[in-house]
Amino acid sequence: MDDASGLDPSRQADGRFGPGNPGRRPGSRNRMSQRIALGLLRHFAKHEAEILERLSKYHTADYVRLIAVMAPKEAGEDSPEVAADSPEHDPER
Repeated sequence: MDDASGLDPSRQADGRFGPGNPGRRPGSRNRMSQRIALGLLRHFAKHEAEILERLSKYHTADYVRLIAVMAPKEAGEDSPEVAADSPEHDPER
C-alpha cells in the first residue's frame, strides 16, 4: 500500500491484479493448505501400516484404485521397479 489511494500499486481500483501481475501460479498452495498437506503426510507416515490395512479391508475399490495409480505403467516380472520391491529381494523377510 504505497500510493495515496491506499491501494497496492500492483492492484487495480476494484482490487483485481493489474496487467503484468498474474498473481499466484496455478496449483501453488497458500500457507494453510501447505500446512494441512504436511500434517496429513506426517500422520500417514506415522500410521502407514494401519491406514493401508483399513483401506484394503473396508474400502477395497479405493485400495485397488490407489495401487493402479501408484504402480509403474509397465509392470511385469522383469520390470526393475517391480523386481526391486518383490519379497525375494527383501532382506528382512
